Amino acid sequence: MNVVRAVALMIAVVSVGVASGQTLYKLIDKNGKITYSESPPKNFDGKVIRMDIDPNANSATLTKPGGGEGGGAASIKGDLKKAESKRKAAAERAAGLRTELEDAKKELEEARANPGEENITYAGIAGKGTKPVLTEAYQEKLAVMEKNVKLLEKQLAEAERDARL
Repeated sequence: MNVVRAVALMIAVVSVGVASGQTLYKLIDKNGKITYSESPPKNFDGKVIRMDIDPNANSATLTKPGGGEGGGAASIKGDLKKAESKRKAAAERAAGLRTELEDAKKELEEARANPGEENITYAGIAGKGTKPVLTEAYQEKLAVMEKNVKLLEKQLAEAERDARL
């Protein structure tokens, strides 16, 4: 608590320091309590440390919101506009991906349900009949289509998440 008071007093003194002679006294009593004063104490039973303040050496530089120069409300508004722009772009991307995903799913369903005659071979045992089997090339085509659907689902989920931010 004493540290907080001391820092607050130090800030107040430094901000007024130019008008008050730029000298501060640090007082430490026999119990170790520290206080600050703008003038030397009279009849103080403890340690007094004179501190000459150079206001030019005590200037802090703070970064502005958004990490760049400039700042305040204008910088915050700029950051909000950028975030809103990114959110809108993600929402538009999500809408496009949703359409693309629907088309890819329909195409996959169609390919599964209607393989052309050229994509079917017949396998079986002599005398026991044969059954239609998809060609290896067509099975690979279906696998690629399935991977594309999964990739689009993942991209859509990411775009929808970004659109909510």
